[in-house]
Amino acid sequence: MGVASFAPCVIVPEWRDYQAARIAEQREQHRLDQLRRAVEREQRRLQAMQNDPAVVARIAQRDLGFRRVDSTAVAVDVPQINAEDDDPPFVPQRVAPPEWFSRATSFLPDLDYDAVFCDDRTRPVVMLMSVGLILVAAVLFQRRNATE
Repeated sequence: MGVASFAPCVIVPEWRDYQAARIAEQREQHRLDQLRRAVEREQRRLQAMQNDPAVVARIAQRDLGFRRVDSTAVAVDVPQINAEDDDPPFVPQRVAPPEWFSRATSFLPDLDYDAVFCDDRTRPVVMLMSVGLILVAAVLFQRRNATE
C-alpha cells in the first residue's frame, strides 16, 4: 500500500510536466507553421512585385495614391482583410498515456487525482504517510522473521 500511494506522488506530477511540455511543443509548432505560411505569402508578393507590372500598378494606386489622368475614382467602402485571420486557431492535441497504462487505470474511479498527488499541500503528507507505512511494514516483517 505504501508503494501504491508513493509511486503516484512521484509519477503523476512528472506526467503533468511532460504533458505541459508536449502542449508547449505543439503551440510552438503551430506558431512556426503560421510563420512559414506568412513567409511564403510574403515571398509570393515579392515575386509578384518583381515580375508582374499589374501588381506594381495596383500597389502604386493603393498605397501611393497614384491615379492616371484618364481614370475615374469611385470610393468603395471595403473592409480590410487580414491574411493572418485565415490561420486556424491553436487547439492542443491530447497527450495520451501509453496503452497499457490506460488499460490499467481504466479500473480506477473517476476522481481528481491531481488534488492528491500533485497539489503541494497534500502531496508531502501522502508521501510521508506512504514512507511511514513502508517503514512499519519493514519493521513488522523483521520482527516476524526474528520470531520464526
